[in-house]
Order: sequence, then structure tokens, then C-alpha cells
Amino acid sequence: MGNQIIKRACILRSEIRVFLNNLPEEVVDELASDLYTFISNCVENIDDPDKLTLEVNTLARAFGEQHAQLCSVGFRPDYFAPIADAAIAECVKLDGGAHKRCETLLAWSQLIAAMFTGVRDGYYARVRLQRRTSLPQQQRIQLRKQASFERKSFEGEMEQ
Repeated sequence: MGNQIIKRACILRSEIRVFLNNLPEEVVDELASDLYTFISNCVENIDDPDKLTLEVNTLARAFGEQHAQLCSVGFRPDYFAPIADAAIAECVKLDGGAHKRCETLLAWSQLIAAMFTGVRDGYYARVRLQRRTSLPQQQRIQLRKQASFERKSFEGEMEQ
């Protein structure tokens, strides 16, 4: 199912296809597998309303954080919308008419929307963390600390 979602997302957004074509096949397969696992794990928690929000948010944030690592190879956060749309379409298709289409569409839309809100939150949190801990910024912090220390030492020498 993860592969079908990825294929549908590529149809919805050609840039996703370009992005995926630049990745090794095993990475694309892993992304599809992770997507399927993410959706499955969220669905498993749907019967327990107390666990649902916390568990889905935790899973979603972790899934989003994984995608932040793909920034360096061309992943963009606006890819989440077509992936979510593709997931909804594939999940409705999977139902195969067992339920009323409008009810199925509404249910999957609400669940996937909640899931991908958490995915985006996790993605942006990880990106911010990566930026904060990047080497150039760390060097700036070290330079500020060093300059502050040298200024205090210089002022101390001037007072003596």
C-alpha cells in the first residue's frame, strides 16, 4: 500500500517523481514501507480515544522527523500535502465500497489530516534543531563566548 501511495503522489505532483528518481531504489522502498507502517500504527490506535491523540501525534512527529533528514537530497515539506491526498485516496480505494463512499472519505480525511499535522510539526521541529546545531552556528556561539571571556579578561587587567 505504501508503494501505491507513493505512485499516486508522483502522479499528483511531478516534482515528487523527480525527487524519488534521484534516490536509490532501496531508499524509495524504505520510504514506502515507513509510510505504510505509519498509517497502520495510527489505525491500530483508533479504538482507544485516550491513546489516539497522544499516540498518533507521537508517531506523526517521529515520521516527520525522519523526512527532515531528506532535505539535503531535495525533499520539500510541501510534498506532504500530495502524499496525504494520495494516502486518503488509496485508503478509500482499499475500502472497496464496503462502506458509504462519503463516510469513508470523511473518516480517512479527518484521520490523515490529524496525522499529517503532526508530521509537519515533527519535520519543522527537526529542521529547526538541525539548523541550531549546525557547525557554522556552533562556531558563532563559541566565538561569542570567547569574545565575552576575552573582554572580561581585558577589563579585569585594565582595573589592576
